[in-house]
Amino acid sequence: MNWKHFIEIARGLLFLTLTVALLMCLWGSSDKLRKARPLEEGRIEFIPNRRAFWAWPVLVVYLIYATIHRLMHIDGRPYNILILVTFMMATAMIAAPFPASIIVTADGLEQVSWLWKNKRIRWADIVEVNTGGASHTVTITSADGTKIIHSSQLPDRPGLLMAIKNHCGENLPSDFPREPSAEPVSQIMR
Repeated sequence: MNWKHFIEIARGLLFLTLTVALLMCLWGSSDKLRKARPLEEGRIEFIPNRRAFWAWPVLVVYLIYATIHRLMHIDGRPYNILILVTFMMATAMIAAPFPASIIVTADGLEQVSWLWKNKRIRWADIVEVNTGGASHTVTITSADGTKIIHSSQLPDRPGLLMAIKNHCGENLPSDFPREPSAEPVSQIMR
């Protein structure tokens, strides 16, 4: 009996399981009780959860390895070429959008990214705050089109919404953020 095929299937299932586990860690919601971290001078930092910090580089390295492995063992069959292209696209799609930290300052919001340039939006330049409904994503858009995104990997969504309300309250609807806050506003801005 030739065990080569069973070993390849077992290896493929192991790598698939690893990939799914890492994706769940990376794109899973932030811990519900984790709050934003207060910094000096009244600044507040919203950083991704630790699972995402560890899962993202491991997943990217694995996908690079899998892409190179597929490239080295390609035999020209359309099925293998399709798998190679799929691994290449997955690697590019996952490597780019790691959730960036958001820092609330007295002047505005700053999004600090690993791979891209940092984004800044002054409080006076905010033209839209989209709370995203079921996706739990908050998108803040400035007059020049710059967008800062608070994703589900970042903590304390109500804290961010209350900080926006504290700084832009006169330009927001009276019932903003239209969702219950976990803490009073005075507790968040200390």
